[in-house]
Amino acid sequence: MNINSNSKWGWNNVDAIYKKQLDLEYSYNFHMFNSILHILSETFNSLIIRSSMQGVFNYVSPNSFYILGYEWEEMIGKKITYFLHEKDKQRVLEMFNRDSHFLEKEKSLTMRLKKRDGLFVWSELDIHILRDVRQNPKEILFLIKEKPIGDEDNLLENDKMALIGQLAAGIAHEIRNPLTSIKGFIQLMKSEPTKNDQYLEIIDQEIDRISSITNELMIFAKPNHLKFELHDLKVILRSCITLLEGVAYQKQIRITLDSCEEPVWVFCDKQKIKQVIINLIKNALESMEDPGIITITIRKCEGQSVLSITDEGCGIPNELVEKLGQPFFTTKSNGNGLGLMMCYKIMEEHEGRIEVQSELGVGTTFYVFLPLED
Repeated sequence: MNINSNSKWGWNNVDAIYKKQLDLEYSYNFHMFNSILHILSETFNSLIIRSSMQGVFNYVSPNSFYILGYEWEEMIGKKITYFLHEKDKQRVLEMFNRDSHFLEKEKSLTMRLKKRDGLFVWSELDIHILRDVRQNPKEILFLIKEKPIGDEDNLLENDKMALIGQLAAGIAHEIRNPLTSIKGFIQLMKSEPTKNDQYLEIIDQEIDRISSITNELMIFAKPNHLKFELHDLKVILRSCITLLEGVAYQKQIRITLDSCEEPVWVFCDKQKIKQVIINLIKNALESMEDPGIITITIRKCEGQSVLSITDEGCGIPNELVEKLGQPFFTTKSNGNGLGLMMCYKIMEEHEGRIEVQSELGVGTTFYVFLPLED
């Protein structure tokens, strides 16, 4: 048969049919390949992952739960950068920017992978490129194994020191909040001629809160389990506003509350949610240098409670909003970013979330979403 570029069966058609056949064979072979990977992962106690050249996971070996605490279904569709420590993620991105063919080369890297419980584990990542019969890069194969730490290796010690520093800064941040409240109420009491029993009660509560925070150091001895109970979010919110009224009074800032009439029942750890709300209101107060108003609303919407805290502060640039919640990232000159990081973590534990809208020179609104308890 005479094949030419002008005939119905030109080279373009033959090439298309050939490619389709390759795709069919590729799909069939990789179904078998997945089975082989499953066996190898169990045999060598390694996590094996296949991803697209863009890094999106399309196969994760079933032993992912025993290595990272995730079910394999949860990892499908995510990228390797999702599980990397922030510093290691930055290192990978820098390597990729320096070398446009970084992902097309076989690599062996030592990095920290995030487990489901939030802890990081040092791991060895062997990266291999899977190619088709024409040697075109088709997929990326990750072979992941926990890195053994020897006497000559300081990786674990460095990680411990970083954790201790983060913990110390976080505790200092959380103790500073009730101390600020106590100082504010003492100043209020000095300006009044008679003793105010309500202020004394609040000061006593804040001292108890400091004691509670220091007790959390026991997390190194035993886990700090959350105490989930049914609470009216409106009651928790009013308690938090009362605690910060002294600080607001000093700065000539008025806190207004607009809420629905009925109770807003949520299943939560009361102290943890209180910690989130106090942090957000305190951030709003600190963002306002001049007298003004902080507007707080609480509503029910599509099975969720929606709490919003709006200030009239300096606002946050759009490019920085996405970085909120990262450890040690802060827009405040004397901040450390751990307060917001804790807030985001607490909301994850409650199957909720935090969203932020901000405009420079106008103000910022934090939205706190929590599932309603039917």
